[in-house]
Amino acid sequence: MANSVVSEPSVSTPIHSPPRWRDLHRGTRLCLLTTFLLIPTLLLEVSVRLYWALSKGIPALHTEQIWDTFYPEMKESGVAAAPEDRAAGSFDVLILGASVFHPFYGDLAVRLPTTIGNALGRPVRIYNLGYPGRTSLDSYQRYARLGRKRFDLVIFYHGINDTRLNNCPACVFRADYTHAPRYQQIALLDSHPEHRYFALPYSVRYLLSRWQDQLNLSTLPRERWNQYGGELKTPPCFEANLKKIIALAEQRGDPLLLMTFTYHVPSNYTEEAFKAKELDYATHHDPLRLWGTPDNVPRAIDAHNAVVRRLAAEHPAIAFVDQQRLMPAGKRYYNDPCHLTTRGCEAFVDNVMKQVDWKRWAGARTSHATAAR
Repeated sequence: MANSVVSEPSVSTPIHSPPRWRDLHRGTRLCLLTTFLLIPTLLLEVSVRLYWALSKGIPALHTEQIWDTFYPEMKESGVAAAPEDRAAGSFDVLILGASVFHPFYGDLAVRLPTTIGNALGRPVRIYNLGYPGRTSLDSYQRYARLGRKRFDLVIFYHGINDTRLNNCPACVFRADYTHAPRYQQIALLDSHPEHRYFALPYSVRYLLSRWQDQLNLSTLPRERWNQYGGELKTPPCFEANLKKIIALAEQRGDPLLLMTFTYHVPSNYTEEAFKAKELDYATHHDPLRLWGTPDNVPRAIDAHNAVVRRLAAEHPAIAFVDQQRLMPAGKRYYNDPCHLTTRGCEAFVDNVMKQVDWKRWAGARTSHATAAR
């Protein structure tokens, strides 16, 4: 009988299928989900902090400083060093304004403290927050930020930049000016108080707003919408902002000086004549189209000035100078619709000195109650 070969049964290696998600322990699933979400979130958080550091100069661990990037003049003015009481011997003046007070456009910020100092016989320190493009809302936000600072005089001078916010359809306009992306981005900071600890949510919304604006998809008032400026929408907003500034000044005991906004728009104004430097201006620096049309801008400024006059009359303790009525017109005084020549700055300061009773501030520091027109 032939020998038969009995084969051993083959032993197969068991094939292990990967575990299904539902078969994992609940704790394991939670750990995996946390890891998958946390690592990308951390990477994005690091990325946005690098963005703020590289593009805005904010230290990566100090995103609470994002607000400061909207107002570089706060740092440039040195207002952080302003006193928190009225014990110092100097006369401290805070300027809430826009480009008219900026050094690039004239010497008001130098001429004014020198003249005031000569009148008072005291050293004067100016904290100049005049910066191009700022509005009454900006000045309220900046002043509100200085809650612990105390000033001998706060000067409010606005009127033209708010007019630009009218240049949009009524359905687009927002009373808090958030139809302009910059104000929307600032407002978002209040909606994301966590930005100082966790900057990602705010940064995403900020960048989306910026990209939308850069693609001309935002509701920013642009020159193509200048015709909508005929419907004046900003005067109530301007009034609300100024009322809040007045209330803060009264609360803090800061004497306040209000001025109407002076401007010069020749009757023959056209953009072509401005470009050809044929108008009654000295240098023809900034064209009126930056703010609106020759018809709409004066109407809006006049409406804002009416607010200033009325609120000054309602608060007798507030010092008031009606610059619009006092300033002469013409190229000897104006470089463009609102920026002043050297002679214009001289006349502007002269009006301030003649219309305000500076004797009330001569000598020791005074309280808000002594700040009268």
